[in-house]
Amino acid sequence: MRSEEEKGKRLAEKYGILMTKEMEVDRMCDLSQIFIDKGMEKGLLLGESKGKEESNVACVRSLSKHLSIRYEEAMDLLEIEETLRPSIRCRLSDQAPADD
Repeated sequence: MRSEEEKGKRLAEKYGILMTKEMEVDRMCDLSQIFIDKGMEKGLLLGESKGKEESNVACVRSLSKHLSIRYEEAMDLLEIEETLRPSIRCRLSDQAPADD
């Protein structure tokens, strides 16, 4: 087993990390927090995207039903972006009888 001094020297040489206990604890905590923050940000963006898709699907379905129009026409009226339409079409075809 290596001594603390040897470990510190190796980390300093290989990774440029200076080994003082306070600095190392702070650095590891900062690194952990960065990973947590990035994970939370990614999760929030994914959740927001899924929520928007759910809302779009519900709006298209409702408009189509109440106006007796095709899903494509409903998406046109709602001005849904072309890039979002394939996933909405897929969700609509999976969840309801095809009327498109």
